[in-house]
Amino acid sequence: MLLLITKNPLTVEIFSETAGKNFEVAMSLESAFLRVRKRNYSAVVVDEKDISSYMFLSEKVMSLKTFLAEKEEKQKHSIKIKTPQTVAITSCKGSAGKTELIKKLISVLSAYRILILDMNFYDGGSDLSFEFELPVLPHLGCFLKQKGDLKERFFACVYHLYENVDIIQAPPNLSLIQDLRKEDLERIISFAKENYDVIIFEIPPLSKREDLVHTALKNCDKKVVVITGLKVELERLKHINADIVISKNSVPEFFSDRFEVITFKSFYKILK
Repeated sequence: MLLLITKNPLTVEIFSETAGKNFEVAMSLESAFLRVRKRNYSAVVVDEKDISSYMFLSEKVMSLKTFLAEKEEKQKHSIKIKTPQTVAITSCKGSAGKTELIKKLISVLSAYRILILDMNFYDGGSDLSFEFELPVLPHLGCFLKQKGDLKERFFACVYHLYENVDIIQAPPNLSLIQDLRKEDLERIISFAKENYDVIIFEIPPLSKREDLVHTALKNCDKKVVVITGLKVELERLKHINADIVISKNSVPEFFSDRFEVITFKSFYKILK
């Protein structure tokens, strides 16, 4: 979430073309101060040439001119895709490379707003949480505790990972989403599609909340299965309705004879 400080309605309109709906507006320094005390913004953008009086608000204060220039530069180095796009990434076994693939996708999507939704529901926390060194809070279970409208409940779950990347991590304990229904997840996904360009679901081979996993799969555009090339994965693949199979290593013949498989070198094909 971004914070724009301006009194000019035209600036808000121009800013929305770049930032979409994922920002809030403060019309004064005082208003901005109250907002940054309540929320950790990914950037505080000021519609003035001299931003020195705003620097105390956050380490992430920048001028509107700088923000727009950085966005334009990033767009030059990224790929172009249709949006919104939802991708489910799963595997036939653990440690296949799902997180590595997600990092690769993030690296070429710097011009797009990305949400990672972690569906690894296990007691003790998710590997994705450890990989990105996430704090315990927030997580998906916060949707149930937060009061307010859908927007407030949604962003209560969101952790800002990078400038253009947010994540809703799995809770550290299954009991924290015990009362989360598939209808709740559908509302979360629907809201995400309105506010992000790309939604990536990380889905484990097995889950104790299959109802939520099936809901995620039902709402995704593409199902991607990451394999390591072991024969044991071949049998499991027969039961997964995958759109794309991707391998970290060279593809063994017994896979390529049965499936269309790409390697990590061609990972960008997932987004086409």
